[in-house]
Amino acid sequence: MNKLANRSVFRKLIKLIDGNIGRNLRKANNQYKYSKCYTGRDHILAMLFLQISGCDGLRDIDSKYRNVSKISREFNMPSYTQISRLNKNKSSDLFRNIFEDLLAKAEKEIKSSVKIKEFKDIKIIDSSVVSIGKGLAPKLYLQDEKSAIRISTLLSYGTKLPEKIKIVPAKLGERNCIDGYVNSKNSIYLFDKGYYKYSWYDEMSDANYKFITRQQNNAVTEEYLSTYTGVDNLYDYLVTMGSDYSKNKTKYKYREILYFTEDSDEEFRLVTNIFDMPAEDIVSLYKKRWNIELFFKWIKQHLTIKKWVGRTLNAIAIQIYCALIIYILILLIKYRFKSNLSTFDILRKFKTNILERYALRNVLLM
Repeated sequence: MNKLANRSVFRKLIKLIDGNIGRNLRKANNQYKYSKCYTGRDHILAMLFLQISGCDGLRDIDSKYRNVSKISREFNMPSYTQISRLNKNKSSDLFRNIFEDLLAKAEKEIKSSVKIKEFKDIKIIDSSVVSIGKGLAPKLYLQDEKSAIRISTLLSYGTKLPEKIKIVPAKLGERNCIDGYVNSKNSIYLFDKGYYKYSWYDEMSDANYKFITRQQNNAVTEEYLSTYTGVDNLYDYLVTMGSDYSKNKTKYKYREILYFTEDSDEEFRLVTNIFDMPAEDIVSLYKKRWNIELFFKWIKQHLTIKKWVGRTLNAIAIQIYCALIIYILILLIKYRFKSNLSTFDILRKFKTNILERYALRNVLLM
């Protein structure tokens, strides 16, 4: 008889990363060497359970989850105080490594199970700032009596997987968080104007990296050529940006594409170093950048990253990595069982049945 048949949905879900957890715990065994009550596995499973179960508040840990027989059969649930202490003292590197190993597994499985040929090489760069009360995390102070962290992300449009993640204090600017993000000549990178830096555009062009971004509202440009697009309210120019006076002029020429939205007649200007694609397609591609906003919205709305179990950057990073692990597990379930359900509906079904003894496939049918 299958040993997992009589175990909870949570245990069956975690089985997907059991080897990953065990391997990384062995690498980090000294971290938990002197922990008297709770093992590294207890710590990991507790943090993942708080994410998948939809913990409504810190006190839920003590009032709803401790000493529950269905939970204690799976792992020892620490108290809120104990989890907070573990998150403060145990390195987030362990959780990051588990996330990265799962990501590598998911990339192989999802890419092979879904037809993403048309958009497999579209990568989106952006970051999201999550606020924390200044009094809760004074070392992460940003401004206006609040502290905050920044989640810098490289998202694959095709797989919807966050291929790279950096969790840093929000006072570190967007451009300072993306080293190593742009590294494929076969990809097209989309990012907003917050990443504007003309010298970086030239560096990417030198390396043959393709990008599409928003133009700065006050950008100084010199026009060399105007190309007829054949489309109303769509204009295609060849320009340099910056000026000799300010010593920030681009050494290469770029395409500046101007278009107006149909509903509000709002003006948008895009910049790209892609010259072999119609202007209309450039606009269409850039609009896919919105998918990273949807990713951040999904993580914030449906997982626990606003009610912090710990107030240091390390503790917050642990919580975010656990949220991302659950996100990837939900995606894996969706593609492994070829489900037509949205990721939100899958998550909702798992939250509702997380301690029941159902097969994973059957949860999707409920």
